[in-house]
Order: sequence, then C-alpha cells, then structure tokens
Amino acid sequence: MPDQDPIEKRYLFQGSAVPFAAHIRRPVDEYIPSVASSAIPVTGGVASASVGKQTPHEIFSFDSASSSVSGDFADRRRAADFTNGNHGENDLSTQTFVDSQLNGLKVVAPQGGGKVTTFSAQQLHARLGSFSDRRKPTEFRALEAIFNGVYVDGQELIVKTAPEVCTHNETYDKLVKTYEEDGNFRKQYGSLFYATGNEKTGMGALLTKHVIPNSNGLLLGTIATSLRFASGKAPAGTEIHGNRLTIQGLGSIYFAEIVIDRYSRRLTLLRFQLGSDNGVDGTACESSTGGQGYPPGTN
Repeated sequence: MPDQDPIEKRYLFQGSAVPFAAHIRRPVDEYIPSVASSAIPVTGGVASASVGKQTPHEIFSFDSASSSVSGDFADRRRAADFTNGNHGENDLSTQTFVDSQLNGLKVVAPQGGGKVTTFSAQQLHARLGSFSDRRKPTEFRALEAIFNGVYVDGQELIVKTAPEVCTHNETYDKLVKTYEEDGNFRKQYGSLFYATGNEKTGMGALLTKHVIPNSNGLLLGTIATSLRFASGKAPAGTEIHGNRLTIQGLGSIYFAEIVIDRYSRRLTLLRFQLGSDNGVDGTACESSTGGQGYPPGTN
C-alpha cells in the first residue's frame, strides 16, 4: 500500500471590497450589480477597480467608486524560494489589506407635490487589515471607517465610531475574553453587539450577562456609537435609534455594521432597507478580510 502523501501546509487568503451594490425588489425586481468591486483568490494576490460618475438607478447616484485588495506573504523574497517545489513548507507571515471608497453618494425619493427627500454622503471609506504569523490566530489590527459630509435634506448628520472595539481586540478570542472579563468594556460597548433573539431571561440572563451575544460563534454588531444632527434638531420625518436612521418616505439606513467570526471581519458602512415607492436592499462601502492556515492549528 503506498505511503500517504504528506499534508501540505497552506495559508488560505480571503479579501474582498464592494463600494456599492443593491437589489431593487419593487415595483420592478432588478439588480444593481456590484460596482468597482475587487477580490483576491485563495492564493492571495492584488486586485483593484474604479469607476467614475454613475446613476445606476433613478434613486441612486455617485461621483466615483474604487476598491483595492492585496494579500501576500510579508517576506516576498523568501516566499519565492518555496516555488522550487517545496510550497508545503511555507510558514511565512502574511498580510492582507482591503479598501473600499465611495464618493458623492445621493439617495433620493420623490414625496409628491414636487418634494424630494435626499440622503447624501460626500465620502465613505472602509479599510481593513489582517495579519498572521502562522503560529497563532489571524489578527485584525487595522480598521478605518470614515464618514464625511453626511446630510439629510441639507442637514448634516454626525456619525461617531469606535474602531478601537475591534483594533484593541484584534482576535476573536481576545474580543470574547474582554467582553467576559471587563465590566467597563461591557458598559461602554455592550450595546453595540446585536442580540440574537435567543438570549436567556430571568436567572438565566444573570448567568449569561457576561457572554457576548453570538449565534454559533458569529458576532454581528456596529462600531457606530452615535448618530446626531449637527444642528441639534432632527429634520421632520427622521428618527434615530442606535445605528439606524429612519427617513419617512425613504426607509432605514444602518451605519457601520461589523460581522466577526474566528477567521474574518466584514465592515459595511451603509446598509439600506428602503421601503418607499421603491423597495430596496443595498450596501455602500463594504470591506471584508481574513484568512486561516491549513491544516487547522497551523494558522
């Protein structure tokens, strides 16, 4: 019986960026395909894309969109040495960077009588970075979420974020441990993690209050700590609840949502749930990065 082939050690790269995409669900079912998106394969590499001014639908327009993704071994010279036929011995450190930008976004909804409700953002920028030394879990030490010039009918909306929730807890296990052991962290940031609907009540809630909300290990939440209008007075027909802005006649917009598991993080600066004359699901400025070693435990 032939000997079994040796197990090849690999690093599985992951990275993608989508500046804008949407699905118009009514009155006509149609897609707005992902705009200027980029992704790298499991072997790593580079990708980039950009487009100029577009109006992909009567309610959406933007001035420019761009994305870039790169994933590689930190020591490229040594990585080249493994191409002599010994790829499986490659245990070099890796780094992946993902960048998504959208400029001049406008979302408009006719209200009748000639009135138009407008949501706009001059600049949206989401950037993530992940790193692995192949001996411990992938670390996510870089995260940027930039909101510049966000307006509703000409009134500026100030979006405050706390990227340190993620960058100071660069691994999944560290974030879970910080939540469990640091009461000040839970008090300051606990509300940023979405409930799953399966939380215990009564005495069970007391026993699990230190457990970060999760669904089979998947964490979903936001790094937006506050939304407020610069004038101190919200425009008529608007409502703010947590990271959600609801605009009458347009729908709901969710800010700076983050999805976290052991091997990846995904940041979405804007998620649309519109329900006016047009029913729409969509996103603006999303970046996702991660990766893991194979076989498990060799990260």
